[in-house]
Amino acid sequence: MNSNHSPEKLAVFIAQTLDGYIAGLDNDIGFLDKYYQENEDYGYSRFMHDVDAIIIGRKTFDKLQSFQMQHYYEGKPCYVITHTPRTNFQNFIFYSQDIQQLYNLMCDKYKRKFYIDGGAETIASFHKLGLIDSFTISILPEFLGNGIKLFPPSGLSSDQLNLEYCKQFDNGLIQLKYLTKPKN
Repeated sequence: MNSNHSPEKLAVFIAQTLDGYIAGLDNDIGFLDKYYQENEDYGYSRFMHDVDAIIIGRKTFDKLQSFQMQHYYEGKPCYVITHTPRTNFQNFIFYSQDIQQLYNLMCDKYKRKFYIDGGAETIASFHKLGLIDSFTISILPEFLGNGIKLFPPSGLSSDQLNLEYCKQFDNGLIQLKYLTKPKN
């Protein structure tokens, strides 16, 4: 946890398969459909209640566009990390500068937390800088075998985490929430 802000300022809330994949080949997330249950959002609504803004990578943005799901983040500013500047539209703010500067800007601008909703590269970039305060990871009871891993095989820093909770759902999904420990 970064010591210059309140606990859980920057959070990850994401699902992965047991073998660590957040998407299949070509960013396919169709495997998530079988875990949809009416009246069960796995704590997402409660989590989003305290979120002021969202951060996503450009590939995640493109996936939302392909599903015509721009409304998914309606009502909250959504910063899209991209290498290529684009024109902002609706609630999407395209950001192509230093992510530490973005983090500082967001800490100054927003009172509550903000979260990274993918992708793996964006999460890894913020994690490498020690900026992520919590990871809520829903583990799906299946093996995907290939695709995009949540955590790359190398390049992440070694962190100690504190388990805040572990919750099991009837369909076999297990949700873990870890808080990062302050750096010494």
